[in-house]
Amino acid sequence: MNLANIIKFITKKKYIIYPVNNTIDAGGIASEPYIILDDTVSFLELAKTVLNALKESKLDVKRPDDWKEFRKQYLKSMQVRTMKELHKDSISLGVLKRDGVIRFSPTKNMGSRKGFQYSKSLSPVELLENSSIEEIAKALEEALLRCE
Repeated sequence: MNLANIIKFITKKKYIIYPVNNTIDAGGIASEPYIILDDTVSFLELAKTVLNALKESKLDVKRPDDWKEFRKQYLKSMQVRTMKELHKDSISLGVLKRDGVIRFSPTKNMGSRKGFQYSKSLSPVELLENSSIEEIAKALEEALLRCE
């Protein structure tokens, strides 16, 4: 299983794509590399970047000992200072690759206190891992449009 995440900053006109590592005791944490792309990038290039981020995802990673420092570094990587700034005019899309399927899961931005949340009303977009890069790009575009 591999995980990645895409955050689109609407007013800042950029994407940040990064792998998400699975921790030993369940859950996932953001991880380097954080790739920053201008929002004028093609969905084909965005899809290629997401597939590369999935390859960087690791399993059974130890959770950070210092969550305050982890959050500080995460926000720095996101090029923001606060969680409020992270959630201002942004959307987030989770990406999961498991058992030969890629699943793009849209989220709803609930603000800095509640974060980006998955919702049954925001249907994921799934396709086979061996789909063409063009099909993956189309699915990615569709899923981003479902984010709120």
